[in-house]
Amino acid sequence: MKTSISVPDELWQRAKARRPELNASHMVQEALEAFAAPAAPGSEGWKLVAGVEQVFEAARERLAAQARREFEEGYNAAIVAGEEMEWRDVEALAEARFDITAWVAPYINLPARAVIGEIPEDEIEPAIIPILVHALGNMIPPWGDDSFTPHGSYLRGFARGMRDLFEAVVAAEGASPSDEEVAAPG
Repeated sequence: MKTSISVPDELWQRAKARRPELNASHMVQEALEAFAAPAAPGSEGWKLVAGVEQVFEAARERLAAQARREFEEGYNAAIVAGEEMEWRDVEALAEARFDITAWVAPYINLPARAVIGEIPEDEIEPAIIPILVHALGNMIPPWGDDSFTPHGSYLRGFARGMRDLFEAVVAAEGASPSDEEVAAPG
């Protein structure tokens, strides 16, 4: 669907400063996804059976604490990984819109891909592989650690940590040339 919208300049500037890697379409799509997220229990017209409210609240609190811990573990793993990564790797993640699965896809099964001639043998183990294996476990076969499978909250935390690093670098004065500097004749 295509449509035209009007957004106050100040709101657009704040949103663009927060997520500079997104174009207008992607920014609006993410906002609509957040807006269309599932509603809170009971807001759809159904009600919890008497006495279950406390059970619901206890379960929510326990699970929220677990989700928060996993998110924080992923976030911290991203910061530690970022200390060892090259800028091009962080930019590649930004170009993948911080979708961890899409970002690691090129690294999966590199030895097998070399055997069938899909990639040159000297590209079998790029320097980022040990960093990714340490941070993302068995998401990177065949190198991955089978005892560690990152899931939703951890991966969201990892993506958020990497996004925060990316945004901090881009926001740092002089760290990344502006479009005008790149386009200007040297």
